Amino acid sequence: MFVSVVLFTAADGPTGAAGYKVGLLPLAVAPAEQTLSIALTPSVAKAEPGQSVTYAIQVTNAAGEPVAAELSLDLVDKAVLSLLPRTPNAIGAALYARRGLGVTTANALALSADRLQAELEQDLEAQQGQAGGDTAGGAPMATTAPALAADGMAYAIDPSTANKAAIAPAGLTVRGEFADTAYWNPSIRTDAGGRASVEIKLPDNLTTWVLRGVGLTGETQVGEGLSDLVVTKPLLVRPVTPRFFVVADVVDLAANISNNTASPLETQVALATTGLTITSPLTQTVTIPANAEVTVTWQAIAQDAERADLVFSAVSGPYADA
Repeated sequence: MFVSVVLFTAADGPTGAAGYKVGLLPLAVAPAEQTLSIALTPSVAKAEPGQSVTYAIQVTNAAGEPVAAELSLDLVDKAVLSLLPRTPNAIGAALYARRGLGVTTANALALSADRLQAELEQDLEAQQGQAGGDTAGGAPMATTAPALAADGMAYAIDPSTANKAAIAPAGLTVRGEFADTAYWNPSIRTDAGGRASVEIKLPDNLTTWVLRGVGLTGETQVGEGLSDLVVTKPLLVRPVTPRFFVVADVVDLAANISNNTASPLETQVALATTGLTITSPLTQTVTIPANAEVTVTWQAIAQDAERADLVFSAVSGPYADA
């Protein structure tokens, strides 16, 4: 806020101008009384892919007393947030950030005219697009061109190998449900004691998930809470593959096998594929030291297929991943 003082002096004679002085003093007022504390506590310290986790929510005011509030919750991969960081406590800055001294005026009629102009331009573009799309005889039918290999020779797609999926080893569930945002709920209401809970089924990502809760009360108290949750497995597989293949390519496929236990693990690592010819043994046995990682490789030749499907797996006693 600003405190201002204006001082005037009398005019110097009938034709003189009055003197004046203006003083401004900015006073910083911290919005401590309007700040909420939001605690988000997961039911487990670490989780595994696909596991259901319950989060307990507790909202308190600046005095530490529980208050009823409405929150939005989002669970986002921390790797995404490292690429595009969010502004901490953006809701607090939006409502209670320091503002300069000034006056802003606006004309609602001008805003309405701008919207009307934009709508008219969209309608005109749509009409022009419909007029340009009417052609006599229609568009020619698309034809499927043969695939070109790296040697420049043309190959027809083999229907017997195209669009097939590799089969996972018996008894293993293949991780395949990956997401950047695992959960979003714009409206979670706590009870009078500031408590609420949500259950979230995690995707198959091996990552750190960040749950953010942004809260608001009827008295415009606001706040934000964060909670990290690591999702991992005792034995895990991280494939290393090219983004695409060209027919007759000879490539090296790899899998990094991590042992997150305190003991060495003798592990069977396997690869199942379609669309590729594997020239190395499909199953290899390796010993992974405690809390260490081993890389297993296979050599492959790209077949004449629309796509290649690969399933990497690792099994060691009670531990497995695919």
